[in-house]
Amino acid sequence: MVVRAHPTQLFSMQQLTKIFLGHTPKDQRDFLVHLLQSLRGQYPVLVIPCCGNFTLAQAGLLAGYAPAAIHCSDISLYSSLLGRLACGEDYQTLPYQVQEPYTSDYEGYEPGLRQVAYLLWLMKLAQLREDNPYEAQYREAMVTDKAKLVDAMAARLQGFAERDKGIQYEVRDMREVLRDDNPPEAVVLCNPPVFAKGYAKMFNFEGVIDWPDSAEEFNWRKEYWDLYAATETQQRVHIWYRYKNVGKAPQNHVVFAKEYKAEHFDYWLCTKPEALDVESLPARVRYKHSKNYAPLNAPLVPKDYRITENTKITFRKVSGEVSLYYRDLFAHKLGQTKAEIYYVMLLDGAVFGTVGFHLADVRLLRDDHVMEVFGFDRSLDAEPYAHRLLMMAITCREFRDRLYADQRSNRYFEMRGFKTVCLAKYRKLKSSNGLLELVKRDKLPNGSYRLMYKTKWWDRTFQGCVQDWLTWNAKKKEGQRRAREPE
Repeated sequence: MVVRAHPTQLFSMQQLTKIFLGHTPKDQRDFLVHLLQSLRGQYPVLVIPCCGNFTLAQAGLLAGYAPAAIHCSDISLYSSLLGRLACGEDYQTLPYQVQEPYTSDYEGYEPGLRQVAYLLWLMKLAQLREDNPYEAQYREAMVTDKAKLVDAMAARLQGFAERDKGIQYEVRDMREVLRDDNPPEAVVLCNPPVFAKGYAKMFNFEGVIDWPDSAEEFNWRKEYWDLYAATETQQRVHIWYRYKNVGKAPQNHVVFAKEYKAEHFDYWLCTKPEALDVESLPARVRYKHSKNYAPLNAPLVPKDYRITENTKITFRKVSGEVSLYYRDLFAHKLGQTKAEIYYVMLLDGAVFGTVGFHLADVRLLRDDHVMEVFGFDRSLDAEPYAHRLLMMAITCREFRDRLYADQRSNRYFEMRGFKTVCLAKYRKLKSSNGLLELVKRDKLPNGSYRLMYKTKWWDRTFQGCVQDWLTWNAKKKEGQRRAREPE
């Protein structure tokens, strides 16, 4: 299998291929630019502990802070390499050591941007796990195209060094920076690590690069409020990121809030709200807009519709809003059933059903069966078993080919079959007989069953599904007729 991605995209293509995971979203950075502009006159120094990828330093530059007035710090080798490039100091004095078998490669680069680029390449290589098939593909591509990747990264580092030239940087623990009230005329932007052991997981380069652990990792749950309280009494203004809820912060300390879902906000808090010109700041509370579910520009299948040998099946890929409109129409508000890719099934151009699928495990090579998240259709008075036609259609070869065609990139995975999970009152579903194989059954505390069904793709087209369904339906009706006849 071959990764279908240009090698120079590997450092920026997606989350998997980033070295530093996590960033401040653009709308929050834009807000911070406005906030810093309002504070810069009275507080001409900007301090940024845990500077990470230097995105907040860029916000400071956009707000008009002089590079020499921006003081960044961190404890990771990644940030320290970038920081030394920005401030013009010798990165080789940092206490890192490249390990064998990479030493000769490292020493083969002249000191400068390409050597730093090689170190970043090495970091990314160390992050990718050889025992994960998906990540192993990227490792292989990175090794094959090392020269191109190092050159591409060196060019990006050149742009970074020019953009952030003159910014101050030191290797220093965030706790020390926050407890030090110097200089007093400073704004401190503090965006500490949220997740436990995040740095240890992100920067575990054991056996590749030695970098001393200069400080114990920050514990958000145990340390956040103690540090916050310590900064409240200082002369400096501290702007703190806060995740999920406001917690112990006074209400007037909240200067920005963004909703992602119920009871999940991102916040920015200010220890000295009286220093802010609130009227000059942009909108500070951003609620998530409710989605407007909307129908497709197509009629519903009539209730008296009959399936014939001339029935034509088509599928249309749609947005989640369109699919969930029909899900709620057919199934009456079942709650959260979010999928990754959605389709509407049409019979002779009229909407009959809707389905949603989860493909992430297939793309990551964790599984080779696509997962159906939901599948609902309109009940038809004349065809009480029409749901089986939907199931036949989404388990056939032609639908598999449609799924492949709708994947935008990296189509090197294989979809060998279909699976679904359902809750049922009984030990199995009669409607799945002859179509799906029951592979797992769990009895729930309430007496119902959680059933997992699988199947390989059936070798038939949509038109073949119609013909097979008509044959099956005729036998079903004949069996029912015979069952009603007196003996």
